[in-house]
Amino acid sequence: MEVDNPEKGSETISRREFLKRSAFTALAFSKIPDILGNLENLTPTNDNPEIDFYENSENQIIAYNAVRAAAEDFAGIPYTWNTGENYDCGGYVARYFIHLGFEVARVETPVSEYSPKLGDPMPSGTTVKQVPYLKMLSQHFGEDLATEIELKKLLSDKTIWEKMPPGTVIYLPERIGHHGYDTFTHVGIFMGLNKAKDPLFAEFSVYMKNGPQYGHDFEQFTRMYRGQDIEPYNPTNGPLKVFLFNAVEASKRIKNTKKKLDHYTKQVNKHQPY
Repeated sequence: MEVDNPEKGSETISRREFLKRSAFTALAFSKIPDILGNLENLTPTNDNPEIDFYENSENQIIAYNAVRAAAEDFAGIPYTWNTGENYDCGGYVARYFIHLGFEVARVETPVSEYSPKLGDPMPSGTTVKQVPYLKMLSQHFGEDLATEIELKKLLSDKTIWEKMPPGTVIYLPERIGHHGYDTFTHVGIFMGLNKAKDPLFAEFSVYMKNGPQYGHDFEQFTRMYRGQDIEPYNPTNGPLKVFLFNAVEASKRIKNTKKKLDHYTKQVNKHQPY
């Protein structure tokens, strides 16, 4: 079964226009109920039989189809970085968020001056801007949406994945990377476990010439650490930590908040004098 693009038929720009402008058009939070409804009604396809779909896991189906739709948007496009086009790991994950109904846009504010507020769009690229934005969302919609764990633990403890919600976005740090020292340089999406209970991921990486890929195993997703020192460049910063964000659950909470706000607004307007 071909998975429908949740944005088709909406008021967003066409894919051609999106690629032409190389900037993400915003999907207002008010679109989340419709988008989630579309994704919930889809069923997993069998084009990736390695994934073990959990029984009655609505969130996993939502995440899986958003992952596929985002990859389809970048199909045939080679990975590029620092060109302003956002055809990289952060751009792919931003597209994933769009398919979950989030507002996403290019944010020109320098990293050193960036301080996101509720109602701001999610940055369409740059992991070091996306993480502060998602931390801000967790402060408003539930601190359980975001967590940090030591990189060493992520690389050594396989039991982490058994408890991790499918669709979780994972930001990986490096001691020395293209964004500086001891900061985030790569991001991908946890899709769930395979039949052997090993984790699978979706990502857009340097060597990919035809768009993002999904179904990668743990070794592929963490290949940036092969032979690399995972100790912090500046020990006073503490150990390198991975940032995790439960994107699907966040989208549902925003949806519920929007419903409550609409209900409240209707009640207020109902009692307003003419």
